[in-house]
Amino acid sequence: MKTYVDGVPYGDHDAHISLWDRAVRAGLGLRARFLCREGSFFAFDELLKQLQSAAKELNVPFPWELSAIKEALAATYDMNGFDGKEALLELILTAGAQPAGDEKASTEEEVKKEKKKEKEAATEKFCAPPALVVLAEEMLRTERPPIRLELLKDGDLSAFTVLRERYLLGQTTTALARAKAGGGGILLGTDGNVAACTEGELFAVSDGNLWAPEIPLATVERTVALELLSELERPCAVRTVRQKELNGVSECFLLTDRWEVIPVEAIGKAVIGSGKAGPVTVAVAADLLKKLWAKAKAPF
Repeated sequence: MKTYVDGVPYGDHDAHISLWDRAVRAGLGLRARFLCREGSFFAFDELLKQLQSAAKELNVPFPWELSAIKEALAATYDMNGFDGKEALLELILTAGAQPAGDEKASTEEEVKKEKKKEKEAATEKFCAPPALVVLAEEMLRTERPPIRLELLKDGDLSAFTVLRERYLLGQTTTALARAKAGGGGILLGTDGNVAACTEGELFAVSDGNLWAPEIPLATVERTVALELLSELERPCAVRTVRQKELNGVSECFLLTDRWEVIPVEAIGKAVIGSGKAGPVTVAVAADLLKKLWAKAKAPF
């Protein structure tokens, strides 16, 4: 697959950005995934606007016009020759590299002159503007195996937390959850309420009712999913959910930023139902994709 970097297409192993870019050195940058087929994108404008808001909230540089990002995504789809196939495009916006900071003045004149020369060279070498990168892959729809979620406590459950987990390149909580559970994690507040999931939007079924936990920020995935579920005549209640309620669910699934429905087999040590996808999960996975593409549109 060809990769787009600042307007230039590269082959599989040729794409690169500066090693001094803060995205490489500290994970400082943004990422978002876009689903495309036959030139039409799903939730395109909504995702871009939320990404722009995330940049402001997370203090990540965002020097691009939205039109330039749209052109980059459309160009990446075209140059990979997907020819009507469903594709997943991953947008990465890096923070760039800052110039070297001031060196401490030396008391020795000869050393001071040498330091000045080094600083001038370093400033040129270590400075790099933010990069716009688009990765591409053909989206092959296969049945996803169930995953296990770990319970994670986080005292700062705010819109910032949700944006950090969804869009920041360096997702420390997500990495921790994957290491511990091999799947993902559910973030709990100090009050014991469920507030977010590191791998996507969490949905569950108990007593025959579909529900989702109330979270500090209504993400695009959450908003779109609730609208589609309503159209499918599967209303979903959004409410405060206590940790202990997770033990009584009969089904549980995630909607990821790849727009895939993934069943959850266990939360912590508690197995969900039979440990496999239940009837509601299977039905939602089949129907959601049909509705999703009915709402897709061209970016321009």
